[in-house]
Amino acid sequence: MRITDTHIHLNFAGIDEIRQNLLESCIRRGISSFIIPDVAVNNINQNISYPGCRFFFAAGVHPLYIANAPKLTMETVERCNYSAIGEIGMDLRKNIPHLPAPNLQMEVFTEQLDIAAEMSLPLIIHCVRAHEQLLRLIKNNGFSCGGVVHGFTGSLETARQWIKSGFKLGIGPFIVNPRMTDRQRRMLGSVGIENILLETDAPNNYIDQNFAIGVPVSLHNTLETVASIYGIDVEKAADIIESNVHSLFFT
Repeated sequence: MRITDTHIHLNFAGIDEIRQNLLESCIRRGISSFIIPDVAVNNINQNISYPGCRFFFAAGVHPLYIANAPKLTMETVERCNYSAIGEIGMDLRKNIPHLPAPNLQMEVFTEQLDIAAEMSLPLIIHCVRAHEQLLRLIKNNGFSCGGVVHGFTGSLETARQWIKSGFKLGIGPFIVNPRMTDRQRRMLGSVGIENILLETDAPNNYIDQNFAIGVPVSLHNTLETVASIYGIDVEKAADIIESNVHSLFFT
């Protein structure tokens, strides 16, 4: 059984000392492919390697890093073998200090969307309280390369709008949480497993000392929960989701 973690920040300097242990743990549990999104253009490190693993990289400016990151350019994307543009999007939370103004976030997202369209690359989207705005921008652009909405926890109606626009839903450890509402589980069960990807968003969801063990365990727990929601066995769920990954990023 093969599993891809479609959203993991293996390039973050804070995990340099435990990266090898983490990848060893992942390999033992059948997790050998990783999609690594950038958050600030110059933060990406494409020198990550480990026997038996495949690493795929995305380039982009996360909305929280707009103020301090250089702009993503076509030259940057052309120079490197990126599999996607991301992590990009909008974050409209009110309680985040120094969050860029919505208009600026929209402007930067649109610039990166244009690059993705020009390069025919899918998107990895960070969307917090901004589904309407991002869906409108994507529709107006005529963007047709699809992508994934990372860490999706929205409504069934919103999920269907994203899927109609060619996007898949990134499902992470939150779905395992016993406090997850029945509404959110029903949403997932209603959209079809062919629209689902698995992710951890590590190290954002982990305590450092548990990171190497926590990531593969978490991804397997997420897979098992998703399989249970769809009423199929774990291996079949893994095969379908892996097919989803390949159809989006590797065709």
